[in-house]
Amino acid sequence: MAAPNKSRTPSPAPSKEVLAQLQNPTNLEALLMQLTAPDTQVIQQAEAVVKKYVKSPICVAGLVQQMQGSKYIQVRQLAAMLLRRRLGPLWSKLDANTKEALKVALLQAVTGEQERAIRKNMASVIAVAARKLLSKNKWNELLAFIYQHSQAELEDHRELAFVILNELAETLGKSFESQFPSLKQVYQVALQDKSRKVQVASLKACAALLMHLITEDASIVFQDLVPGMLAVAKGCLDAGEEDIVSQVLDVFSELATTSTSVITPSIPHVVHFCLEVLKRGETLQGSTQDVAGMVIIAIAEEKPKSLGKKGLVPDVVATLLHMMAISQDNAAGELLSTFDGRDAEEEDEDDDYEGPSGQDIAQRCLDAMAIHVPAKYFYQPTMALIGQCLDSPDFNARKAGTAALAVIIEGCSEEVTKHLGSILPRVFASARDPATCVRECACFVLGQLSENCQPEILECHGKILPAIFTLLEDA
Repeated sequence: MAAPNKSRTPSPAPSKEVLAQLQNPTNLEALLMQLTAPDTQVIQQAEAVVKKYVKSPICVAGLVQQMQGSKYIQVRQLAAMLLRRRLGPLWSKLDANTKEALKVALLQAVTGEQERAIRKNMASVIAVAARKLLSKNKWNELLAFIYQHSQAELEDHRELAFVILNELAETLGKSFESQFPSLKQVYQVALQDKSRKVQVASLKACAALLMHLITEDASIVFQDLVPGMLAVAKGCLDAGEEDIVSQVLDVFSELATTSTSVITPSIPHVVHFCLEVLKRGETLQGSTQDVAGMVIIAIAEEKPKSLGKKGLVPDVVATLLHMMAISQDNAAGELLSTFDGRDAEEEDEDDDYEGPSGQDIAQRCLDAMAIHVPAKYFYQPTMALIGQCLDSPDFNARKAGTAALAVIIEGCSEEVTKHLGSILPRVFASARDPATCVRECACFVLGQLSENCQPEILECHGKILPAIFTLLEDA
């Protein structure tokens, strides 16, 4: 027997009379309240009316009125959200008088709103209107409003200025280069504001704007903001606000891969901030550390000489080795994943995958540096640090040193081949190490040497083969 069809009968389309009644603010407010009712049927009926109502340009004035004047938080929030979605599609259908009234009403509403979340949605509505108006110089009052509020006595008003700037980032980046010097001063002051809320709002706005700079001249204007951004991001890191830290690091990672020079003068500061994130270990989410690692990889790939000329290689490598030493993950297993070419997409498909480990992040950073940073900057300081690890009485340090050696061989094959005479004895010592994890990593070192140091390595077969046979017996 077929199961009965339990689907609900679609709600009838609202009549013109019902829609006409919504021009009465009280009726519209009641309708929006129904969207928050605990009854599913009531919500569905209300949704059917709202969907038709928001297709008409008359909804703009009604929703603005609710956003500005309703005593109910839920209604103001819903009105702002609906306006954000519908104002763009309906813009061309609005007459000039409605547009002028809308500009005034939006600024009044966002200034008077006490709820932070609603102000954020109102800022999004303002951004929709601004995209239509600013490029045509038809809303200069908005920029004056932002500058005024950025210097206001009230903390909420200063924060609001940067919430709006954050929403306007793309529009400003593409069309307002003449305003950049003034905007830079506004951001610089806010990054040092006595209020953390204002600092963080400014940080987000700065990050968003930097992603939309088009010209090199624009990039140069905002270079000075990066140290201040990092200082606020450090405060966020200390406060456990990892989502903000990740957002900023994402921006730096993207900027490192572009031809713009926004972060170039501040690369040492950016790198050391990333190292600070990486050093926090298990106190942070793996995803936050992964983004920090991605910044270092991006700099290594796109601006490799900066790591060498600024003397950053020893600090970076020392941090990566420390991460590998303290990691509880199987070093040999991570090496196997690296050399097998297991990519992030495959890992995401693995239900048991919990994100990159510290070992994995460190290995990927080290690999990128070995491949891209010129050997004259990378090889000697890295081998010196690896040597210190191999000489350590701590087997975890020896494990890290041996694993690191396996990772860099491909990128440094020329230098490694030149120094096989001094490297092989260290590898054989690792192959005889009392700690199993060190011996496992030594297997990978021998494999990488055999693959990347041809044909010179063949002359050493008499010493390598016995070591391999001993390791096979160990297995």
